[in-house]
Amino acid sequence: MVRSGGSENPSISIDQVDVDVGRGEEIPARIFAPATPGSYHGAMIVVSEFGINPGPIHAAELYASKGFVAIVPEIFFRDRQRVLSVEAQSIAAGRVMRLAALSNSADEIVKDERMVEQLAAVAEHLVRDPRVIGRRISVLGGRLGARIAFGFAARKPEWTAACVGMHPIFPASILDYVSSLESPVRLVFVESDPTLTPDAIDRLRAELDYQKKDYGLELLSGAEGTFMISDSPGFDSELTDRCLVNDMRWLRSKLG
Repeated sequence: MVRSGGSENPSISIDQVDVDVGRGEEIPARIFAPATPGSYHGAMIVVSEFGINPGPIHAAELYASKGFVAIVPEIFFRDRQRVLSVEAQSIAAGRVMRLAALSNSADEIVKDERMVEQLAAVAEHLVRDPRVIGRRISVLGGRLGARIAFGFAARKPEWTAACVGMHPIFPASILDYVSSLESPVRLVFVESDPTLTPDAIDRLRAELDYQKKDYGLELLSGAEGTFMISDSPGFDSELTDRCLVNDMRWLRSKLG
């Protein structure tokens, strides 16, 4: 089912869809696309542990305004509280522990295998959209969403053209995890992250170079880990938009 909705930005359109993910379930999702008819690259935005708050909506709108068709699935649609404020740390932490293993193993990075299969159904729905070019899409996310995006990209390379992670939680685990990715990857880390050890970035670069991966890596200074979360004291709208634009620029260089 598709329900069209309005947007304050006349250059984009927004549709609300329900994607069949099997087992008699449908995952709600929103598709943001340029209002001008044409063919565009597809992107799937995986939300953080806080759900579909203004952050991923803003990202999707920006992507659509720059020539992408972006889908945002509501991955926590089973939860009583689908969207969390930044103050709801205990509930957000519960989501992290439920979905993201603490192991460095690529096979354990997303505990809930059903999540990967649901996102595969969402990706298939997007590539069937007549506005979308090709059979593979970009997958991106922030915090927990970055970890889930990488888990999806590693297990579903047939759907993944490129992968972007903004401040992935448990960053040390990315070292072993990225090795299983087939698509180009871009990682953006926050320098102030207390879990980011001094030599972690050097080790990550060395491993990516050794394995001859196609990657981009950026380290942000002067930012907090919640810089993209609009109701956080550390929110930085200017930095958020700059990062999103840089991500899109990188993606276009890989997608052609």
